Formats: sequence, C-alpha cells, structure tokens
Amino acid sequence: MMRSKFFIIILMILGLALPSSAQDNSLENAERPDTKAEPMKAVQVSIDKVIEILKDPRYKEEEKLDEQRDELMGVIKDIFDFEKISQLSLGRFRKKLNDEQMTRFIDHFTELLVDTYLKQVQKEFQNEEVEYAEQTYHPSDNERAQVKTLVVRKDTKIPVDYSLYIKDGRWRVYDIRVEGVSLIKNYRTQFEKILLNQSPDVLIEKLEKKNIDTDMEARK
Repeated sequence: MMRSKFFIIILMILGLALPSSAQDNSLENAERPDTKAEPMKAVQVSIDKVIEILKDPRYKEEEKLDEQRDELMGVIKDIFDFEKISQLSLGRFRKKLNDEQMTRFIDHFTELLVDTYLKQVQKEFQNEEVEYAEQTYHPSDNERAQVKTLVVRKDTKIPVDYSLYIKDGRWRVYDIRVEGVSLIKNYRTQFEKILLNQSPDVLIEKLEKKNIDTDMEARK
C-alpha cells in the first residue's frame, strides 16, 4: 500500500480528524439494536475525545508527548477491537498459532498499528476533516454495520469505510477500507507470504524487531 494511503488509514485508526458534517444518518435496515448507540455515533464520540486530547495545552511541551500518546492510545483501544483485527489479519493461518503465540502476535501487531504510527501522527497531523456519509446495517445481522466517511485533505476527498460489530454491548471497529483497500486484507497478504514457508514464531519475531527498531529510531 502506498505510504500516503496508509497514513490516511492510521489517521482513521487514531480518529485524528475533525467531524465537519453528518450528511446522512438514515439506515438501510429498519431493524437495529435500539438499546445500543448507533455505530456512526460511536465513531464520532471517539473522534471528539481524541481531538480534546490533541488540543489539551498540557501536551504542548515535547516531554509530554509520551503522556499524550498513552491517553490517545486508551481512547482508540476502546473503539477498535485489535484482538479481532489481529486474528482476521492472519486469515486461514490463524490455526497455525497456539494460544501463547496468538497472545504474542496480538500484542506486537497492536503495538505496530498503534504506537509506531501514533508517533508519526502526532508530528504530521494537518487538521484533516471528515464528512460522515452514511451508516448501514448488515442485511442479515443487525449487530454488524458499516460507517462510510470521506477524509478531506486539502483538495482531495478520500473514501474511508469502517466495519463495526457489537461486542459486549458496544460497537467496535474491526476493519477499515481506504478507497476500497482493506486494512485487514492488506496485512493478511503480507502475513500469508511469511506463514506459507515459515513458522508463526518467525512472523512474531519480525513484528517484534520492527517495533524495537521503530522505538530506537524515535529515541534518537
């Protein structure tokens, strides 16, 4: 995936965008879980929390960035189900991992998705805006939904779609599509190439090394 497109994905993972409009909140399906918040609202609430943290004057000093990053991480882990994202990214090779390997994989992959790129976003965020287009429920399962948005960056509008499902009574994001490209499928392709000929431990070690290298680079 191109760097610019992937950066937009990270922006959406972190919710680093200003909600500029809610164009169409109507639903395709009449039936929906009426005791739970709507999926679009769940996404917007998380974005509002992140923006509040980003604008907090306490974090203007560079020595406060780690503290700000920890607070941001708490917000995004509340809306994104990184355990499910990790499992789906393994595809059919998920069965190759035992419980201990799966735990390590989820930990390292989550760190790669969140901590590594969060550091970049803190430096590169350019006040992108988001237009909320619509939310729809799955035709046969009203506990699965999709929220369609447009990320407005300068003169470009990039379609970004969230896939959500209800877990423990709350809407959680398990995939993002940017211009039709799925975050899960993108990583699944990369992981399958490794797991076809190598063990899960090799994949986990690659993720761990990537995280270590990135952390060392950030400390320079």
